[in-house]
Amino acid sequence: MPIEIYVIIAVVVFFTAIMSSIAGFGSGIIIIMLFSFFYDIKIAIGLASVIFLFTNINKILLFYKTVDWDFVKIMYITMLPACGLGVYFFDVVSTEFIKYFLASFGIFMIIDHIFPFRKSKTIEKFTKPKILMGGFFMGLFSGLASGGFTKTFLLQARGLSKEMMVGTGVILTIGINIIKLPAYMYYDYLHVNEIFLLAPLYFVNLAGSFLGKKLLKNISKKLFENIILVIIFCTVVKYLFY
Repeated sequence: MPIEIYVIIAVVVFFTAIMSSIAGFGSGIIIIMLFSFFYDIKIAIGLASVIFLFTNINKILLFYKTVDWDFVKIMYITMLPACGLGVYFFDVVSTEFIKYFLASFGIFMIIDHIFPFRKSKTIEKFTKPKILMGGFFMGLFSGLASGGFTKTFLLQARGLSKEMMVGTGVILTIGINIIKLPAYMYYDYLHVNEIFLLAPLYFVNLAGSFLGKKLLKNISKKLFENIILVIIFCTVVKYLFY
């Protein structure tokens, strides 16, 4: 990886971590878009998954006490096998399909923030069969490209508090990463040397997250949400028309 590209990626990872810490969403699709400027979309997703892993390791240290383990155990039953299936489809489908899939994901994210989904009033309403079905689709979409929107939808439907949503979401994503990273290496979309090359960006992300939490007290969260939505909209346009 050329040094100038590495520097650009480090800078964007830093500022994306700031925006994500303040607004609480959007970092995944922005990181994928960043890598896609320099690499084929499938390689971009493989590289971005390393950043996601480092990000979630950081979050585990902060939120490991706020996890809905009953929910996670049920989700894993269908989510992990479905993720493996999704990665298989990821390898066989065209890059254009992946771009359209990510564009659709971005559109749903924008719609969800304009017309927010209302979570269930009680956890009991989200029954085990529904959780199993949700786990399947989250795993499938995550393996195919990105399951972030599906994860958010399921956590909201579960009726969790903000802290429980973050902690539970991290454990779900770690499970996805355990399946995806070896699979990406098997299909030659990711290599061990690239993981070590990107490892220092963990500290860049950590610094951005720390600064974002500090700025949250003095900067409008709504402003950063709007900035991220504009970036996601631009990403959708790029994937659909360029």
